Amino acid sequence: TYHYVGSSELSPEELTKKAEHGFFIQLDELLYMDRGEMKEWADWDKSLIPRAYINPKDIVAIMQFKGDPREKYE
Repeated sequence: TYHYVGSSELSPEELTKKAEHGFFIQLDELLYMDRGEMKEWADWDKSLIPRAYINPKDIVAIMQFKGDPREKYE
């Protein structure tokens, strides 16, 4: 399996309401995790625009990073 994350102009509360009402969630600026390190989507697949639309039925949790996930947290 693989993990990816993205950004949204919506707040976590707004994302939650959209998902609650069955609307797909748009994530931009996708990043993917490779051995614990977040990398740019284009490093993995240059053929796709780094955007995803998530089916609300597949959402388990919506979480917000404290900062840029590409940076190491201490």
